Amino acid sequence: FFPFLDGIVIGLVLAYIGRPLKRWFMEKGLSPRMSSLTTSLCIVVPVITILAFGIAEMIDALVYMLNNYSSFTLSTTGITVPHWLELRLEEVLKSTLSLLISTLLKVSTLKYAWGIALLLINFFIAILSCYFLLKDGKSLFEAFMKILPPSKLLNLYFKRLDNVLNGIFVGSLYSAILVAFLSLAVFTFFD
Repeated sequence: FFPFLDGIVIGLVLAYIGRPLKRWFMEKGLSPRMSSLTTSLCIVVPVITILAFGIAEMIDALVYMLNNYSSFTLSTTGITVPHWLELRLEEVLKSTLSLLISTLLKVSTLKYAWGIALLLINFFIAILSCYFLLKDGKSLFEAFMKILPPSKLLNLYFKRLDNVLNGIFVGSLYSAILVAFLSLAVFTFFD
């Protein structure tokens, strides 16, 4: 159960982030099921796209570094360094890359496969839990509240907790979007 807890928690966070979008889709006339599905897709597709591009860029950078390790010395930056230091830095870079590759190859393939499988399973669990929390989250919460003894203070506590968690997750998303746009503007301006 515990290895899959990550997927459930990530699904809960994604559901909190997606609730305003689900409400918007429902105001546009979509059914709860379709609005939950559309919201889940609106969250999952960009995440998958970003991860895929990130993995592709990491692989490209690693292949480039392995093929062009001599271009990573200080001579390419325009800094004048003694030739012996440039050779020493090239040796350090070669030995570091070879050590990294040999270390990665020593770790068993089964451990890699298990880690990748666990990551994919957790991602799938996150998608499913996000969808079902968006679709049935309110009824799940109401069923949970029926188990507990009725209390006005407890209801107020859970409502406040829901507002705080919603503010944290949605606020973090908005600040991440703002930082992304500011970074894009800065990198575009200084490129």
